[in-house]
Amino acid sequence: MHTSFARVAVLAAALWWGHAAAATRAPTEAVTPQSTALQAAKLALGADTVKSLEFSAVGTRFTFSQPIWTGFPNSPARTIKSYRADFDFTTGGVRVESELTTAATAGVYVGDQHTIESFADQYAWSEQTPPLGRGGDATILKAQPQPDAVDDRTFWLWAATPQGVLKAASGGEIHKISGGVEVSFDIGRHYHATARINDLNQVESVRTLVADPVLGDTILQVNYAGYRDFDGLQFPSLITEFQAGEPLVQLAVTQVKANPELSIKVPDSVKTYSGPTPLSTIKSRQIANGVYWITGVAHHSMAVDMGRYIIVVEAPLAEERSLAVIAEAKRLMPGKPIRYVVNTHVHFDHSGGLRTYVAQGATVITQAANIDFYKKAWARPRSLEPDLLSRSRRRPRFLAVGDQATVKGSNGRVLELVHLQGNPHDESSLVAWLPAERILFQSDIIDGPGEASSPVVANFHDNLRRLNIEPLQIVGGHGSRILTGADLRPAAATEGPTP
Repeated sequence: MHTSFARVAVLAAALWWGHAAAATRAPTEAVTPQSTALQAAKLALGADTVKSLEFSAVGTRFTFSQPIWTGFPNSPARTIKSYRADFDFTTGGVRVESELTTAATAGVYVGDQHTIESFADQYAWSEQTPPLGRGGDATILKAQPQPDAVDDRTFWLWAATPQGVLKAASGGEIHKISGGVEVSFDIGRHYHATARINDLNQVESVRTLVADPVLGDTILQVNYAGYRDFDGLQFPSLITEFQAGEPLVQLAVTQVKANPELSIKVPDSVKTYSGPTPLSTIKSRQIANGVYWITGVAHHSMAVDMGRYIIVVEAPLAEERSLAVIAEAKRLMPGKPIRYVVNTHVHFDHSGGLRTYVAQGATVITQAANIDFYKKAWARPRSLEPDLLSRSRRRPRFLAVGDQATVKGSNGRVLELVHLQGNPHDESSLVAWLPAERILFQSDIIDGPGEASSPVVANFHDNLRRLNIEPLQIVGGHGSRILTGADLRPAAATEGPTP
């Protein structure tokens, strides 16, 4: 893992080096006593005098856990046309405003998107315009509470800049290493971080360990390179954030301001937000005899009675959600085990709950290209948040789907799993088709009627025509209503066939 970080960091630095001005070094006297190394770095980088900070950049943002093809590198990559980050170290506030753009070939995210991500007074929220291809007014910014982002924003407040790192590391435990020192300290409630400071008194990196439902224990790391003078302040010209050795954000810094006047205020709608819907919230609706759409949160599943057993289509989010869906499926169809769980695609918000089903003995049905990824990901350590599967030590079983596979129940019901060939959202996506009932389950393709056309929807439409699938009901992994074939046709009509 450490080798992967180093390799990616060197590559990223090489690619971006020409974008930054010539690097100059901070004061070069090496600090031998470990007890004074942190103070020397603070002096070199002006950390004690910086009470607030603003920097601007351009770069690239990667969509971690949402690859177009199975595994990594992360994708799609989105160009950061503009980026401005404000940090108030006195009050503990951060505001990041960016404009992202994505080519049409990257799937549902098309065109420009304006986003503001903020944190203050222990509240986190975002404001953004929807990208083209997902519907909505692309000119309106609306504050959306994000209580689940409080820990992430706290980490970014103290880890996005070397000055923030040095402030957070005060009083940390210092160890001498080759070429400098490492300082261990806590950020917020959940992050135990380690910063590396070189003999030039520059912060080179900060890293921590985080839990992920799919990957288990993963390293989250920020690297700083190409230090130079920005209006009297030593600051890196390249900042790169990684998770699991893969880049999340690459920023080429263009401007830095020390001690700007900042005011990051929490919107009233965020203060009065009652909290997110618990993952255990369940609503179910029978859509055919023995077929149930299980909703309650933003990610949905479908449970199908196959006679002597149950198939659940989609295991999103995390273990808490899966336990709730499993309980509901068994309540609706008592006395029957869940033999199979269908995974539509590898995106982590749609695969984070698979391990819970495996722990209870279910076989995972997924597109063949996904299986090696799951085997490797699920073999990783899970010391931070052990789940049912890690405690059971049960070995996962998989049923691979090439272009198409069929499961026949003891009650005569047929469920077909179909590969959406060449779909730009995820090239290893499946849909679940009940031909007798003419019910189709899909995720992340189309969430509601009236969505703008996109390459993803057009490809979906093309695949259905290729396979002669004409659904009466289109059940989604997202969305508030069941769609029909008529809802799909207007969205795809203007696209034509995809290449």
